[in-house]
Amino acid sequence: MHPQLSKEQAIKVAESNIWRTWTAEQKAGFQLFQQFLCMDYAAFQDAVRISISRTLHTTELDKLEDIKKAFLSRHEIYFPEEIMQFL
Repeated sequence: MHPQLSKEQAIKVAESNIWRTWTAEQKAGFQLFQQFLCMDYAAFQDAVRISISRTLHTTELDKLEDIKKAFLSRHEIYFPEEIMQFL
């Protein structure tokens, strides 16, 4: 299991814009498994949509377990080395 970022750490990651360099699959693979939002919400939503290859309704984000299963059937969890600087 990958470390969970605290709220303060998640804010630092979001403000660093490091996530802007990641692919859609990397963004989704990281954010889906974090408690706190670490990037722009629209970017996260778009990344999940691209990663699971289907339209994603906003209400579906309330059911993250189903989305996680759909994601993991195609991709792996992403936890880049550069995130360690925020821990």
